[in-house]
Amino acid sequence: MKTSHLFILTLVTAAILAGCKTSGTSSESETENGKLLITAYGVEGFVIGQKIPTNTKTHTIRKTFRTIEGTQEPYYNVYENGHIVLSFMPAYNYAKKRFSDTIGDLTIWSDKYVTSDGISVGMTVGEVREILPDAAIAFSYVSDRFWISAEFQLNLDPDGFIGQQEYLYRRDLVTVRPADFREDAPILSIRVYGTVEFDDIPYDDFVLSGYAVTEEILGDLNGDGVNDAVLITRDERRDASRHSGISGLFVLLRKGKTYELAVAKPRIVECPANAACTLSTEIKDGKLYILCDFGEYGSRKYTFRYHDNRFELIGFDADYRFSGQLEEEVSINFLTKRKQIKLYEQANNRPRMKEERWVDILVETLPNLADMEDFYAYGVGRYYTEK
Repeated sequence: MKTSHLFILTLVTAAILAGCKTSGTSSESETENGKLLITAYGVEGFVIGQKIPTNTKTHTIRKTFRTIEGTQEPYYNVYENGHIVLSFMPAYNYAKKRFSDTIGDLTIWSDKYVTSDGISVGMTVGEVREILPDAAIAFSYVSDRFWISAEFQLNLDPDGFIGQQEYLYRRDLVTVRPADFREDAPILSIRVYGTVEFDDIPYDDFVLSGYAVTEEILGDLNGDGVNDAVLITRDERRDASRHSGISGLFVLLRKGKTYELAVAKPRIVECPANAACTLSTEIKDGKLYILCDFGEYGSRKYTFRYHDNRFELIGFDADYRFSGQLEEEVSINFLTKRKQIKLYEQANNRPRMKEERWVDILVETLPNLADMEDFYAYGVGRYYTEK
């Protein structure tokens, strides 16, 4: 895809304005001179293939768009103390024909980052050649960029070219003669590029015949920076006259290029014909949220965390209804061992709380998702007793 020259100039200007070095806290990725190491996968906190992060204590992340050949593409700029330090594009999933929520490639704009060879933004072509004597400069009119290809792509100031323009456009990619590029031309940015593979999840390896996958949710569940998957299924073999729907839940943890089945619950929600049941999930901040909506009978929300190879229930919220009218709400925090109960009565066709109380509960072991059965009939009462 052709890169917008104006877009690059804008980022270059911002990078130059950054100007000064920013000291950071010591970490395993910090070099002896206090700079942060650029690896083959990215830099600390921003790694190719990881889920796109949100703002942190030290970085502000802003999403923007650029137009390439008439198509808008998302782009993210990362700022530190008001100055741009890096940018990245989300990886494109060609199978699904859309941009993903994972980092695709990175461009470093700050000299606070350095390669293992000691190369950083702001160094000159001459300095690079002292480190990499065989370094060659390439140019492509498709991207309208000059760069040195090494372990990373070192993007150069285009004003450093002092040769004849004609030969640059003889083919898509040309090698620039050393005499045609100034030795004092600086590196404007360092691009870290890699391949993010989007293997279609092999449903048949995990889901039994007769069950259809109705929804696929991606997100990091075990804190390794890689998207895991939750599949919601529907049992298409059941008689609709007896059941309005049987929903299943399968949790898959990403292991390299494959998935590992962590939880298999093909009948986690089994609704009678007179109940309108829906199952939905969300992955947020490393937690798995499962919401079961039982229509006029109420709803239940389960919050799980992944710990010691288990999905432990740490939160439970429910509202119980009769013929659509709210009768009771329950909220349990299994970590603080506290339970809130609200009782309601109807007043002018509206629920009015008549009683609220908090109780302490005894919890010996956090409930495990793998041990839980039908959410429609399931209650958490057996896992605790009130003090």
